Amino acid sequence: MSRSCRPIDAESPKVRNAVGDWLRRLVGPHTNVVVAQNGIDHEARLPEWIPRSQILPAVVYTAAERTGLDQVTVHNYGSLALPETPVALQFAELVRSLVSVHFEADFQAASWRKLIMNAAISSVTTLTSRPVSVTANSAVAELVDGLLEEGIRVAAAAGVRISSTERSGMLTQIRQLPRAHRTSLEVDATLGRPTEYEFLSGALLRYAVANRIAVPRLASVYALLSALLQPARTQL
Repeated sequence: MSRSCRPIDAESPKVRNAVGDWLRRLVGPHTNVVVAQNGIDHEARLPEWIPRSQILPAVVYTAAERTGLDQVTVHNYGSLALPETPVALQFAELVRSLVSVHFEADFQAASWRKLIMNAAISSVTTLTSRPVSVTANSAVAELVDGLLEEGIRVAAAAGVRISSTERSGMLTQIRQLPRAHRTSLEVDATLGRPTEYEFLSGALLRYAVANRIAVPRLASVYALLSALLQPARTQL
């Protein structure tokens, strides 16, 4: 059986209260909650209901897209990045047979790297309504490179240990993505679904403003995304 459901606003009081009730009933003093998301500040999402000590952040590296009702096409199963903590070791044992797991000594830097790359590639694919192959265009590739450079500067200003020399490695990872892959932001925008651009480019821009870092490319891309996507509500 299938049915259509209207998108819900994750920031509405009713939804927040429902999530809170759900978590309070399920989470006990010895329960750990894994937060796997795009972006940064994983622990900041749930402390209203769960102590930070019980939250395990995770970064997901995969290439998958929803291609139909109850259908997901996986281009690359990728891996799961976790911090080096006892709770992470326990969780890894639970999922190791299902997904590749690796540990990051500096998880903050790892989550920022993923954010910077994701914000860059998701922005250009969404604004062009094209798959990852759009980066073969030299002008688009130059824009992606510039967005990575600005993102790295923002991270450094925020106290994250990321070096400007890492930009080439990020570019290599982007070039290795399947050319036919469509980013989730582009797919959601095309289908008129709620999007996460506020937690990608928006997050970087907010840190840039807070640290007084000039990011003209990022600011321009964010402005264009806002104009394109504001009619669709943003989701967490």
